Amino acid sequence: MSDDYDDDDDDEFGDGEEEYDGRRRAGLGRDRADDDDDEWRGQPLPPNAVQRNTPRGRSRRSGPASAGGTTATTNDALRDPFADGADTTTPNDRAESTPLLDGRERRHRSSYLSTASASADASTAVDDHDPDFDLDDADGALLASALSAADPTPPTSGAPGSSTFLQSWFNTVNALVGVGILALPLAFSYAGWIGGAGLFLVCGALTNYTGKVLAAIMAREPSLRTYADIGSYAFGPRARWLVSLFFCLELWAVSVALIILFGDSMAAIVPALPSAAFKAVGLAIVLPTVFLPLRWLSPISVVGIVSTVTLVVVVVADGLYKRHSPGSILDPAPSTSLGPQWRRVPLSFGLIMSGFSSHPVIPSLVNDMRDPRQFPRMLNLAYLAATLLYLAMGMAGYAMFGRAVSDEITRDLAATPGFPVWLNRAAIWLIVVNPLAKFALASRPIQVTFETLLGLDGVPSPAAAAAAAGRRNRILQPLLRTLLTLLITATAIVLPGFEKVMAFLGAFLAFATCILGPLLANFALFGAELPRWRVVVDLVVLALSAVLAALGTVWAFLPM
Repeated sequence: MSDDYDDDDDDEFGDGEEEYDGRRRAGLGRDRADDDDDEWRGQPLPPNAVQRNTPRGRSRRSGPASAGGTTATTNDALRDPFADGADTTTPNDRAESTPLLDGRERRHRSSYLSTASASADASTAVDDHDPDFDLDDADGALLASALSAADPTPPTSGAPGSSTFLQSWFNTVNALVGVGILALPLAFSYAGWIGGAGLFLVCGALTNYTGKVLAAIMAREPSLRTYADIGSYAFGPRARWLVSLFFCLELWAVSVALIILFGDSMAAIVPALPSAAFKAVGLAIVLPTVFLPLRWLSPISVVGIVSTVTLVVVVVADGLYKRHSPGSILDPAPSTSLGPQWRRVPLSFGLIMSGFSSHPVIPSLVNDMRDPRQFPRMLNLAYLAATLLYLAMGMAGYAMFGRAVSDEITRDLAATPGFPVWLNRAAIWLIVVNPLAKFALASRPIQVTFETLLGLDGVPSPAAAAAAAGRRNRILQPLLRTLLTLLITATAIVLPGFEKVMAFLGAFLAFATCILGPLLANFALFGAELPRWRVVVDLVVLALSAVLAALGTVWAFLPM
């Protein structure tokens, strides 16, 4: 670090830094509010300077980055969400011409750094998908680390920043493609051939764009690690709790959908018993898994993508195998139509959007990549694969059963004669195993939230209090997890069905976290730097998304 930089740093912090050092040596420390007051106010950074974090969560300016793999060069390609390659400006030019936060005063923003590492090098970023869910971060940042609405599966890579392009692509596809794919034929039946295909392309393009917007925001401030960090950085510390609330609602809906899916799939195999009875059986099976360490459950998550791809192959094979309707692709159901069912078309907004709700996991995917500059191209290929799977399932299912298709196509496969029985049974059993494998992953962040709010996540001092708190936690934590699992199962029994849950999940929650949130954060942070055409396009997207979200949410609660 140069002498000039040392002088500049001393001039900036002045006596306050000396006072802080004195108090630290005296063992008094400084609380977070004091750190916030001393927060850097957004002055232009010196050339090649990057933002780094002290262990106390205080934002400081570091010296010029080294030549070997710096944050500035690692994330160049992410600065423009429309470009896959790096831009032509040099790191020096950007550091001089584009100061962090556009030079605007940003007080009380240090809380977004609460879980960031002391290093500013994004190539060594800490993976937020900690298999043990470190509960020392009680401010809620960890809740945004492994959450995906349709399939909240953490990345499978073991070392931080070590995922290859192919591994990152697999993790992204796994996060995108979840159980919501079962309801996509129903979305086509509501929207029609033209409307269904159009909505798929629009939702896919918009969420792909906003995913790159999130990555671009992270490139501008490498300290960001989670979606909640981005919300806190853009809108202040209170936004972290709002983001955590949305994620808990998302995962509650996902957990409910998994129990519903298990009950309905088992009822399709054994029609003599009602779905509610199998939901109770599902409770007995998944309850022990909520007490297991997360690292034991993560490998099972690969069952999700395997069962989903297998189901798509089975549906297409069944449709080609059968020659006559119902259930044939070669002889489509006569009830299919180009136009929508106008009274039900708003439900298709949420059903389709739920398939693209992977944005909570995007920050961890970016941090986990060995070369984050390849993220835009990787995201494009992941969306291409997911869209092909979605269109294959939605269009094949709609052609086979028309408007008579149910909200879970597995029930139609089991109830329609003429298909290869062994093939369908194998696919349905894979779908049955899927909810059992994923329930603990989906519900764990909800449990962490309540444990944090109730003070069950840590052990205080002194030793006597620590021992008492440890005994209390060992009793209350299992009771809390059992109670939450019971409430989720009760919700699954009371709610009308899989269709309504997925419609609400997509319309209310996915639109908020996947389109509205990223664009509003980008406006709040860098709106003054955006070209006029981008501002106009983003405003149109925000308005359209708000309308679709409102209509889809209202229709999700209307009786049909």
